Amino acid sequence: MEAHTLRTEGKARKKLAIMHKLIGTTWGANEQILKTVYEGTARPVLDYSSTAWSTTAKTNQQSLDKIQKQALRIMTGAMKSTPITFME
Repeated sequence: MEAHTLRTEGKARKKLAIMHKLIGTTWGANEQILKTVYEGTARPVLDYSSTAWSTTAKTNQQSLDKIQKQALRIMTGAMKSTPITFME
């Protein structure tokens, strides 16, 4: 299960890299566009076989949660010190 989680994490990080590149653009990279990119690219990767992840080790779950939190920070433009609960 860990190998699958690591592969999924790698795929999702590539999608986040695209979102991060869009932040630096001056055209159209607002919160709504970034949310659409996330929902269309990174979220399906994270959702695939997510029911199986409920039985995986907590550290694997935390690594995938960390990716989702990073995506949220990218979409909202929040700093690392901003609490996730505030952004949700």
